[in-house]
Amino acid sequence: MFTAARGRPTLVAQAINAAGALLLIALLTRQLSTDAFGTYAAVFATYALGNALVATTIGTRIIEAASSGRASQIELVGRRDVPAFLFCAAVAAAVAYSVDARVSVATWAAVGMLGILMAEVGNSLLLGLQHYWWFCGAVLLRIALWVGGTAALLLLLEPDHRLAAALAMSGASALPLLAYLVVSRRVRIVGAHSATPLGAVSAVGLANLALWILASADRVILSHYALAALATYAATYGLLDRVFRGLANADIQARLPAAFAGRPAGDGVPDRLSPPTLVALVSLGAFFAVTSPYLIELISGGRYQPSFAMSAALSAAMVAMVAAMPSFVALIVLGRARVAAGVAGLAASINVVGNLLLVPHFDTAAATALTLGGYLVWLIGARIAVNRCKRPGAQLASPPDKTRRQVDDELLKAQL
Repeated sequence: MFTAARGRPTLVAQAINAAGALLLIALLTRQLSTDAFGTYAAVFATYALGNALVATTIGTRIIEAASSGRASQIELVGRRDVPAFLFCAAVAAAVAYSVDARVSVATWAAVGMLGILMAEVGNSLLLGLQHYWWFCGAVLLRIALWVGGTAALLLLLEPDHRLAAALAMSGASALPLLAYLVVSRRVRIVGAHSATPLGAVSAVGLANLALWILASADRVILSHYALAALATYAATYGLLDRVFRGLANADIQARLPAAFAGRPAGDGVPDRLSPPTLVALVSLGAFFAVTSPYLIELISGGRYQPSFAMSAALSAAMVAMVAAMPSFVALIVLGRARVAAGVAGLAASINVVGNLLLVPHFDTAAATALTLGGYLVWLIGARIAVNRCKRPGAQLASPPDKTRRQVDDELLKAQL
């Protein structure tokens, strides 16, 4: 799946991200109280919301403009992009305050969100320019600052101030990429731009939003009903999500800039994993199903140890999530993004409603089962939709004269 030139640095970058995530989990689970770590997990779920709603859209535009060479400067439109940044920061602050009720924690949660979003702007520019090893170096520098700064603050500060400090470092870690954006002078903020009008949310965007809800809403709900139990769930989910999503992201980051530069992207996209890849994926899931309880116990210094049932169910959910991706991409290429959005919305609705009804009584057991069920609905529904689209006589939903650029744009949004 990877080319030697483009795949290696993005794979290395994802390995650095994974190592950094493990170190952060080890630090936070050992140095934060159970309630504080649960709050941290709930806030980070909103950071995923920011990536789904804002970073995907802006990153798509930056990669497209930089890789195609259409513009010497990348524009962030004030009337459209700045309010989106502020909205995401407000959501992070509101969630933090609803759980912790401290202004300092809410403030630094908002700063952390802004840092996460600006880091994605810098990453997207490096990828769009196809500076893959520079991108890898930027990831290394950011993770070193994030982990090192967090470790120093957690060791130096009193327990009551550690949560705010950890959230602050998630924002401060973006400083190297922010400095790059300033020095490069490739990104500027403009009031408005007639060539990039405000538009309605696309079906692909709705699908991505539904998938974020499926992945993150349970932690927000758990933070209000079972904050102490959330810590174990969040540590396990965070470890597994980083491993499985990281492998997928490495390949995506290698291929997307090439697609915008005019190389083949959407043609012949498979709608399912190859048998060898599927066997490897299932084997990896089985490995983590068995070892995750011991890994989390080791990482947390013995403070948290998930049950084997939780480990197995969440590992299976991650396998289903990865296995559904080829079908999702195929639906976009076939012009059935609305169908994908409908299936993702159904999976997310089942997850949210189920958590609201069951978490107050069964806490993490309900969240675990519903995460697995939601991803199975997503996998099976996407496969059924693709099979129906490919039946003899089925008509494509997209017009036959759709340009290659339009297909590439939709494929990019889906993969991000």
